[in-house]
Amino acid sequence: MTWPVVAPVPSASTAITYGTYHWFLVSVGLYMGYGPNPDAWDDLQVNMADWFVQRGAQQFYNPPLASGDQMPHQWNFLKINATIATSAADADYDLPAGCSGLIEDLTYAAASTKARIELISELAYRAVAGKVASNTGAPKYACVRPKALSTTSEQLYEVLMYPTPDATYTVAYRYKAIPAVLTATNLYPSGTRVHTETLLASMLSVAELF
Repeated sequence: MTWPVVAPVPSASTAITYGTYHWFLVSVGLYMGYGPNPDAWDDLQVNMADWFVQRGAQQFYNPPLASGDQMPHQWNFLKINATIATSAADADYDLPAGCSGLIEDLTYAAASTKARIELISELAYRAVAGKVASNTGAPKYACVRPKALSTTSEQLYEVLMYPTPDATYTVAYRYKAIPAVLTATNLYPSGTRVHTETLLASMLSVAELF
């Protein structure tokens, strides 16, 4: 059978930049014994190298619980700062694509005298909002919930605020980002070159298991 090629490979005459998708792809291919020239790889070899790159990257971004740790390690470079501009009478706000959830309480813009917006569970949010459903003002509580899944795209999240905002407020928050899949277009992984060798080690560990 003919295997569809999911990963465009660089030409043998193309300079490959350290720490890019193509560099990881060729490094994994070399480890697997495919040879140094991606032009000579067959379609299955290209796809297998890409598979190891993607799985290894995800293993690096979301490491398993290490011995002696209470929680898995979380990378600071995946904690992104963002803001929401509220509008009166609107309690629901979409979070960015690539957001997997909020990390901590939300806060108002700098120099605001208002207290932080406490991040609570959806169950606790419904209990609070159910007491005075029509209450409006500066939000004091927020919760995150997944939006209805569309199987043609990744699932999105939204944040709900209570009381319902009665005006425009600039609300700051941090969220954990979902790293983009590495491709010939998305050449650079999340983080910096400092993590290149660790990323490669994760990819080669997946290849070694295979």
